This record gives sequence, structure tokens and C-alpha cells, in this order.
Amino acid sequence: HGHSTYMAETSSSSSSSSNNNNGEETSSLFSLYKAGTKIFEELEVSPHSSTSAEYQAQVTRGRDLIARAFAKAEASGGIISRNEEADDVRTDLLKYILIPFFLGEFELRIHDPDRRVSRLKSARVHFQYFLQMCQQLKLVHKDDLTAMKRDAPPDAQARRTELIARRTREKEAKIRLEAVLRRKGSYNIGDEEEEDQDGSDDEADREHMMVVLELTAAKAVLELEQADQEIPLAEMMAKAKLDPSARDSRGEVRASSSSSSSSASSNIILTDLDGTRAPTSTNYVILPGGVIRPIHHLTRDEIKQQVFQPGFSLPTYTIEQAAEIEMRIMGEREAEKERAKLEAQRWSKKKEKRGDDDEDLDEEEEDAKARKARNWDDWKDDNPRGAGNMMGNLG
Repeated sequence: HGHSTYMAETSSSSSSSSNNNNGEETSSLFSLYKAGTKIFEELEVSPHSSTSAEYQAQVTRGRDLIARAFAKAEASGGIISRNEEADDVRTDLLKYILIPFFLGEFELRIHDPDRRVSRLKSARVHFQYFLQMCQQLKLVHKDDLTAMKRDAPPDAQARRTELIARRTREKEAKIRLEAVLRRKGSYNIGDEEEEDQDGSDDEADREHMMVVLELTAAKAVLELEQADQEIPLAEMMAKAKLDPSARDSRGEVRASSSSSSSSASSNIILTDLDGTRAPTSTNYVILPGGVIRPIHHLTRDEIKQQVFQPGFSLPTYTIEQAAEIEMRIMGEREAEKERAKLEAQRWSKKKEKRGDDDEDLDEEEEDAKARKARNWDDWKDDNPRGAGNMMGNLG
């Protein structure tokens, strides 16, 4: 049922885009996929602002191409069948498993503040479908599967451990990917010049795509987590725009019970630099670096920096940067523990050495006491009691 719902949603969007691109109706699945992924790679290094007309035109174009590629794949029997395993899928068809992931990425990049909630939910559906196929091919790590199925967010320590482990797996996968690329030469997702019609199964090509899918699955899990955190906040902001009563007398957005309970991870409290709770009124803004300041205190340069900002708050760190920070903190703690351990060992050795010295001193004292006692006995033998008393009773 979930698969048919996903197909219906994606097919409706792809049909609307195909109506605007009748000249490309005869394009093959490969050409649509190649053109769409090329646009995605261009967006990754685009010099334009994410809200600019040029950037958004590319996003719309790329999404339409990938949506049409998905429609063609489903029309020809689906990307993969439900009973297929990884070994059953031809190497040249593995790349098409990425289509739902690209659809989700394009959805997130569309700048549409009024429909942000629907964009997030649509992207979430795409990522879930992509992960469903990866799970079928056993390309999703068991820890990520656990993270996807839990109902409540973990505590801080468990989350830190999870991020570090995920970052470690990502680094290992990237090392394997670099090794494969060295064997087969530099490669990007849309680098093929023509489609492989004979289904050749080069080992390096297959290993490359499997590692790419593994890395992308891990990224899709992160995207799902971020969407789950943003959706309640976006719903709250949308409600405030439509319903003025959703704001209190100071203009602050009231969190409804439904939105606060929809995601435990959405209970975010902003704090000022001194650790006190910061106001969430529209009279305040969050500057780059997390600094919270009233609008009337903004400087000219800070106002300029806000011009090209999106209509929603951006994270100050990426997941990768947060993991790096956590790993560095953990490394410092481990180094501190190691230093404490070495100091304890040095102290123990010093104490043992002092104990040996005390034992040697005790032995010397005992010998001195024994010599004194022997000398005293010898003197008493040589000088019997009364031997020197010439005036006393000699009888």
C-alpha cells in the first residue's frame, strides 16, 4: 500500500512536469537520469544563493527530469522488484535506485516558505522509499535501521555515541570508495556518456555503486532525522501565519500540544549567551554563530548578512561538523584519562620505591639495636656487679 501511495504521489508530479516538456517526451531513462544528476552536481557547487531565481530554476528543472526518470522506471516494471536481492540487480541498473533520493534532495532545495511543511513531508516520503529499497538490498547499517524505527530521540550520551559511530562508518566507506575510484579512474554519478545496453557486470563498477548506495543511505537517514525535527517547527510557523490567535500578547508563537508531541526532538529552547532563556518573539533574530539580539540593536553589516537568508533558521553546524566536534571532545577526554592513568602508575611506582627504602631503613635499625644489645652484654660480662666497689662489703 505504501509503495502504491508513493507511486501515485510521484507520478502526479512527474506528469505535471512532462506536460511542460513535451519536446523531451521521447527521452530515455538513462538520458533523463544523467541530465537530472548533472544538475544536482552543479547545484552542489553553485555560486548562486539558494533563494536566487537562477538557483531555483535549476532546482525545478532537475526535479522535473528526475521525476520523469522515476515515471519511466516504474512504467518499465519498477526500479527493482520486491523479491530481488543485491546480487540479482544488474550493475548498470543500480544507479537508478538513487532516483527517489535525488527527488527528496530537490524537494528540500525548493524555496517555498508558504509550502515548507508539504515540501518536507514530500521529501520524507522520497527518502523513506529510497531507504526501503536499500534495506531490501541490505545496504542500510543495523544501527541506522534502529534509529529509523525508534519513537523517541535518544539521550545526549547515546546520540553522541551514535553520531561518532556513524561518522566512523562514513570515513571507512569513503576510504573504500577512494580505493575503487583509483582502480577505475575518477568518476561522478552522471559521468557515463552512453547507456550500458549489454548489462556488463564489471566488478569495480559494481563495487563502486554499492559503496555509493551505502553512503547515500546513511545520508538519507540523517535527512529523515532533520526533517522530523523541522516539520513540527514549520507547522508551528505556518499556523502562526494563518491564525493570529496562535501568538500571545508579545507576538511569540505558542506551541500547540499536537505540534509539541509530534516530535520529542522539536522541544528546542533558545538560550542567550549568558545561558538564560532567550525570547522567541519576532522582535529578535538569530545571527550567524547563534547570537540572539533584538532587531533594533542590529548593525548595518548584520542587516546586510540577513538579506539573502532563507525564510527559516539554518543550523549552525552540519551533522558532519557536529560529529567532528564530538569526536574531538571524546579524544581529549580519552587523552586526559590516559594522562591520569600514567600519573597513577608513576605514583604507584614511587610509593613502592619508598616502601622498599623504608624496609631497608628498618633492617638497618634492627641491626643497630642488635649490635648495641650484644655490646652491652659483653660489657656486663667483663664488669660483674660490684666489681669496682672498693668501700663496700666484700664478703
